[in-house]
Amino acid sequence: MNHPAWNEHGRRQQLARFGYRADAQTQVPLDFDAEWGRLQADFPCAPGRLVPTYATLDAAAAQLARQYMRDRIQLDSLLNQCDAIHADIVALGPHPDIIERYASARDAFEDAVERFGALRGQLQLALAAAANASDTPGAGAPTDIIGPSKENS
Repeated sequence: MNHPAWNEHGRRQQLARFGYRADAQTQVPLDFDAEWGRLQADFPCAPGRLVPTYATLDAAAAQLARQYMRDRIQLDSLLNQCDAIHADIVALGPHPDIIERYASARDAFEDAVERFGALRGQLQLALAAAANASDTPGAGAPTDIIGPSKENS
């Protein structure tokens, strides 16, 4: 039988393209500027525009962005917990207490994925609203503001 990590390296490489961190620890303070730089690609923008830097986000978008970054780290941590418990199942056998720990961890991960997806949508709307506000006459639209995505319009 294959070890549960036999395909994990490839999967984790793909997840890393979207911000996954194998060293995720939810208690470590985040460098929001650096972390936002890693996650800006999560948001589509109109041709010729860039997603704003963390430093240029308005207060509402910055608050959502901070939660988005914290939740991203939490997802990685929960995924790593699921993997560790899955390895216990392989190593120790499918004992009911281990299966229950895995089911609880997996449920927590799935709930966190849903919250993260909803938060991503809220942040996308906040970024689009900021872009639309800056596009009004006299507002002086910066060149690094995101446009609304098709999925949220």
